[in-house]
Amino acid sequence: LEQVERLSKQLRKYSHVNKKALDQYQNFAEQREALVSRKEAVDRGARSIRELIAHLDAQKDEALERTFKDVARHFALVFAELVPGGEG
Repeated sequence: LEQVERLSKQLRKYSHVNKKALDQYQNFAEQREALVSRKEAVDRGARSIRELIAHLDAQKDEALERTFKDVARHFALVFAELVPGGEG
């Protein structure tokens, strides 16, 4: 009984300690892991989007260049017909 009294007294010294701290820490650690995982997924998605944009920009540039060359070629033909002796 004396030992129980002594241990109870020692426990009262620690009454200010947050008894849920370990649970809170584990919960926050799990939340952090989930957020880090989500961030990595978002980063991968952003990288994929940037790669897609670069690919689409290259396709757009090729299409514009091809269209410009076609227009220039057709203009030269039409100009030669409209202006006899003229050159495109």
